[in-house]
Amino acid sequence: MADDLYLGFDRSDYPGDAVMQSLWDSVQRLTFVCLYLAPAPSHPGRSWMNAAPALASMGWGLLPTYVGQQVIGPGSHIVTAEQGVRDAQDAASLASEAGLGSGAVLYLDIENGGTMPPNQVGYVTSWIKEVNTNTDYWAGVYCHRTTAPQIESAVASIVADVGHEVPTWTFGGPIDTGPRLVDLDTELPKDPAQSGYAEAIAWQYRMSYDGNIDLIWTDYDTGARKRLNKVDLDSAVTPNPMLA
Repeated sequence: MADDLYLGFDRSDYPGDAVMQSLWDSVQRLTFVCLYLAPAPSHPGRSWMNAAPALASMGWGLLPTYVGQQVIGPGSHIVTAEQGVRDAQDAASLASEAGLGSGAVLYLDIENGGTMPPNQVGYVTSWIKEVNTNTDYWAGVYCHRTTAPQIESAVASIVADVGHEVPTWTFGGPIDTGPRLVDLDTELPKDPAQSGYAEAIAWQYRMSYDGNIDLIWTDYDTGARKRLNKVDLDSAVTPNPMLA
């Protein structure tokens, strides 16, 4: 099964073109990375947006992610159906600015787990519907494994109307333990189905939550050992989740 799975990562700030080129050249299974569409309501930093052309030229697959309105934690908290429509258009505009082509999947970041309150169901549903019906893109979601079934149920009619599933990138699940240093020379991606949501196409299975997760690898050109700090490590069933 590992032969059909791929590694990726997400990180709040862009680590630089040189690091990304080294990773691309050196780690065969590492094929995708999260691209934050910004400024978004709950993620203002634009460093990944500025890097989009370089990433495309290297060949990276992408998880284009829009950190929208939240019901917990920091960020913006205008959680209404009307705001969902506005934010969907904002996400599409940012995707176009980043140079993402028609048909790319844009992932809405939903930070809370468990049952969503009714206003959040309205926000998420309207965001997905607006992206799928009134933009050049498709909607996906990043959410906790316990939230994914509720989203699936809430948007079933949208999926039926437009004929396109909502790709799901999950976090949570049984694997968030292990060494704080992850050696990419030997790391094998985990099956997203093990996240607790069988339909997940991607899984954030290691998180820099209660301590940093750092990546180490051997640079292909120089043989030197490299290190990238404070990442979340992901796996996927496709080398490019943007095209799911």
